[in-house]
Amino acid sequence: MYYRENFWPSVALAAPYVIAGDNAFVVDTEAKAALLVSSHFHWVNMLYKGRPGPLPYPNIGYLASLSDHEKQRIQQALAYSIFGDKTQGRTVAVGFTARTGADELILGARIHNPAARCRSSQLLAEALSCMMVNSVI
Repeated sequence: MYYRENFWPSVALAAPYVIAGDNAFVVDTEAKAALLVSSHFHWVNMLYKGRPGPLPYPNIGYLASLSDHEKQRIQQALAYSIFGDKTQGRTVAVGFTARTGADELILGARIHNPAARCRSSQLLAEALSCMMVNSVI
């Protein structure tokens, strides 16, 4: 809100415009989302440990293998991320947009399987189709 309240128009931009980014893992079932997002959890945890690298393979038991501190850190880092089926995806995306006041969302997902990543984008686009006006997918 600070940005909008203190915005100064310029030649390049006459009014404030907010773009917010988020992670999105949207699949047919919540159980599939848990598996796909495990790669991202692992990747984020490795970043916090100072060991960035390629996206790990999904591992359904990964989160359970972490310490409480690591779980809390991941939950904080991904607090507004979109996980679940289309209904959950739409609910979280609408809430995220309202909280941030964003004019535009950039949604991406670190999903190990390219076909699953494309399917996630497709499902999210279907869930958000009523929100999209000038969107590019």
